Amino acid sequence: MDELLHKRVVAVAGLVLGLPTLAAGGTVAVLGLMVALEGTYLSGDEPTVLLLWSLGGILGLLSWLWLSIVFLWRGREGLRQSPRVVWVGLLLGVFAACGVIVAVARLLWTHGEWQMLAYLGLGPPLLLLAGHLAWLRWGRQGAAAGRER
Repeated sequence: MDELLHKRVVAVAGLVLGLPTLAAGGTVAVLGLMVALEGTYLSGDEPTVLLLWSLGGILGLLSWLWLSIVFLWRGREGLRQSPRVVWVGLLLGVFAACGVIVAVARLLWTHGEWQMLAYLGLGPPLLLLAGHLAWLRWGRQGAAAGRER
């Protein structure tokens, strides 16, 4: 695929999957951050875990948004020139989204709470979009385009 087609895919997927996930996941992550900082509803290590999980989610969402805009604006070259801290933020978001998957799977397995499947819309859809951006940055075609210059 050429870069223009990838830009179209990133734009459409960002509108269809990304923005709703950004709104829902961002809201829940900010609420988790507020609950963790207040700490009255939690005990033990729960405030720390929730704080780290929420911060990872927020950083991942913002990093995905940043990298998507950079790719739509400057293409693969923009992804290659993006600061490493943005990619680290995206990786933290991947860990937070995987945490959502693990939590939902655990609740389904132990309690059979099927309504928890709704939580899979809070971050895991961005795993596909983040993987696409990483593939564009480090994949075979991205590496070949970088060697040509």
